[in-house]
Amino acid sequence: MVTQTCDLVERLKTIPDHRRQCLNLKHRLEDILLLGFCGTLAGCDDFVEIADWATDNTDFFRSFLELPNGIPSHDTFNRTFTTVKTATLQAVLLPWLLERRGLPGDWVHVDGKTMRRTRRNSKGLGALHVVSAWAGQTGFTLGQVAVEAKSNEITAIPQLLELLDLRQKIVTIDAMGCQKEIARTIVEGGGDFILSTKDNQPTLHAEIQAAFAAVKTPRPRLRERTRRKTGITAATNAAPCRYCQRPNICRPPSWRRGWACLPWSWWSGS
Repeated sequence: MVTQTCDLVERLKTIPDHRRQCLNLKHRLEDILLLGFCGTLAGCDDFVEIADWATDNTDFFRSFLELPNGIPSHDTFNRTFTTVKTATLQAVLLPWLLERRGLPGDWVHVDGKTMRRTRRNSKGLGALHVVSAWAGQTGFTLGQVAVEAKSNEITAIPQLLELLDLRQKIVTIDAMGCQKEIARTIVEGGGDFILSTKDNQPTLHAEIQAAFAAVKTPRPRLRERTRRKTGITAATNAAPCRYCQRPNICRPPSWRRGWACLPWSWWSGS
């Protein structure tokens, strides 16, 4: 029995149903799409796992889905998702996901992966490679774009970024995405970026290394160091000695020999 409403269900009702309308049509399109979407978020790898997982959680889904004939079979999931266009489904799911985009300053991780068991040698088809955007704080996959057979991630990443709301987000990409066009797309979308650099761009890599090497690291103003032999703790950049007026570290007056001014190198062991 339906006891609550779901905004995503109402949005899925806007997707046209291209199935043949007949007496054998037992399951509503929005029910099938929502079950498949939730099963994917739950970690299911195929339609068999989605059907089994949905069956185990039937009571939960009946609280906001009608399910007049129960949970669909895995064959019904397979046939239905084959008829739905990917662009149409993304047009409904992406805005719903982006409304849950999190807080300003959240991370969006972009990376490409090859899908397991997608190669078809008999048909001359290589493995499917997709580029995904994953929200680190919420754990949502915000979008995916398939990489064309004769292309690479460099052309697919801008297409994926244009689908996302990057305002006040921090986008991280590996060395493959360290490109001027990709960085420009992120900045124009209102986000910030962290791009990795490797030897695939030797000139840029060398310039970054030289820039960091040229920066002088200042010595911390206050830091305690302990001399192991004496067990005495001293602080760097301390006030000048009241006897010699030098910015050195002096022995405490409790020592038998009285005051003795020593440079910091004695205490640091250098």
